Amino acid sequence: MIWRVDAGPGPLMLILSSTSSHRQALLFLVTCRLLVLSGMVVQWIKALVICRKNPPFIMSGISNNGAKERAAVMDGALAEMTKSCVLNCPPDAKFVTAYSCDGVCYSGNKRCSSECPESHPFVFKSTYLYHCLNKCPSFTAVNNRKCELSCPLGRPYLHSGRCLSKCPLTHPFAMLRNSLFNEILVCTDRCHEGMGSYKNACVSTCPSKSPYECHGKCVSFCGKDRPYVNTTPSKKSTIYHQQCVAKCPKEKNLWTERNECVSKCPETTILFNDTCVTKCPSDFPLNYTKENHDKIKHECVERCPVHTFQYKTFCFDTCPPYLKHYLSNCTLNCPKTFPFISSDNVSCVQSCPASEVYSENKCDKSCPQEKKYIVNKTCFEFCPDAFNLQLETQQGTLCLKPPCPPSFVLVEGTNQCARSCPKNMFIIDDVCRNVSTCPNGTFTEKSSHGTLCTDKCSNSLYINGNMCIKKCPSHTVIEDQHCNNNCSGTKPYRFPRGSDYDNQAILCVSECPDGYCMYQNKCISCNECQYHQQVVYKNLCVDSCPPTYEDSASLIKETEENQEA
Repeated sequence: MIWRVDAGPGPLMLILSSTSSHRQALLFLVTCRLLVLSGMVVQWIKALVICRKNPPFIMSGISNNGAKERAAVMDGALAEMTKSCVLNCPPDAKFVTAYSCDGVCYSGNKRCSSECPESHPFVFKSTYLYHCLNKCPSFTAVNNRKCELSCPLGRPYLHSGRCLSKCPLTHPFAMLRNSLFNEILVCTDRCHEGMGSYKNACVSTCPSKSPYECHGKCVSFCGKDRPYVNTTPSKKSTIYHQQCVAKCPKEKNLWTERNECVSKCPETTILFNDTCVTKCPSDFPLNYTKENHDKIKHECVERCPVHTFQYKTFCFDTCPPYLKHYLSNCTLNCPKTFPFISSDNVSCVQSCPASEVYSENKCDKSCPQEKKYIVNKTCFEFCPDAFNLQLETQQGTLCLKPPCPPSFVLVEGTNQCARSCPKNMFIIDDVCRNVSTCPNGTFTEKSSHGTLCTDKCSNSLYINGNMCIKKCPSHTVIEDQHCNNNCSGTKPYRFPRGSDYDNQAILCVSECPDGYCMYQNKCISCNECQYHQQVVYKNLCVDSCPPTYEDSASLIKETEENQEA
């Protein structure tokens, strides 16, 4: 418990406050014995304990000596007090006096008494207490100085403290008022913002029978001054969900058939001047079907825009699936001048591209299975009699007259032309034959089509026995495209080709090339003759020059000796 001495001007005041958590009565008037407080001697001082929020009320009564005692309260007024503050008033003094308020919002003194004083004659019963007020709260009705929380069924409307069967003309609207203690219908001159009136009742949402808001009222249909209905989904829980408007907002169009403002015209209507109409006017006769990000919009236009297609009275960005593009139009059937339908099934064309085939009147990447045979780029059910060879392609089976096309071979025992022979078969006269080896007198050559039997090897290959190969073995020499063990005949000399050649084997030649000299039936660089103690004579390495020739090395030596002398 804390004591504080108020030593200001006027009566000396001692204030007691408690820190105890227990609910116990606090003495209002206290007699203090001799105490020493801050150097001051205090004797027989009557102190005031201020009632806090808990406990809040002051009991009236008589002190121990039988005399009424008075003390100053917080607002400075004089009031009759007891010695204690209490949580609840007792039955014999159940009334709490306070100034007028809405709700239990007391100001000034609070006092328990057995009856209400004349200054506070009105009784208001809250959940736990009886209150003496100088006037009833605005949310109650006055009945014999009692503040009633509700009105009877026959008079349900509250106005100026009275229950009425009907609100007066000055306050014609009934609005539900909520307080801490009740809900009651109160007459008002206007509904609050965000509310509308329905049969003189203020409502936050219009009922289904009168769903439209017009001038703050809920109506079953819109009038002439505001004939159109604008729906706002985001305000579904308010009276502004469906409003009567004189003009649709900018982002919406008027649907005249139902007098509604809509974000998108229905499929059965067309947009014209921000209005959804069922038929375009004569000066804007064309119906333009505009596609934008999977959204379709119909609009009346004077003429079809650039890069669109017209069909009768309609304009399209792209023709519908049942129609085909033809120049700047859509057509049900392609004309004779553009008789074929493109492979994307969109346009009429004069002819199909080289990479496509004709399937009836349509261009296609390939023939259908039931008409997989191709003659002159056209699909048929089977090949004609004159076309007795076939070639499988990605477009279908190509019908051919003999022989197979260049770069293709015929597979023996079939009518199929193929790019290459099956394994273990040999190509003889452009036919893949099932033989074990090439016939005598022919050479075996590997090609992109398979194993080829040929009378002559390709120019880039060499003959090694009966095989055509890319490179002769290292121990052989090359003579007239043949791989031999030694050079002989008309080309007896061995010329070693360098790394500049694809085939580094030794080449047989009839004479050595320029810059090379003969040495022991081999062509070597003429400069190498001196390494063999020989001299060059007519592209030959010889031991000595003929009598009519001088050795160039001896002449050089003799000249050098003469110069030294």
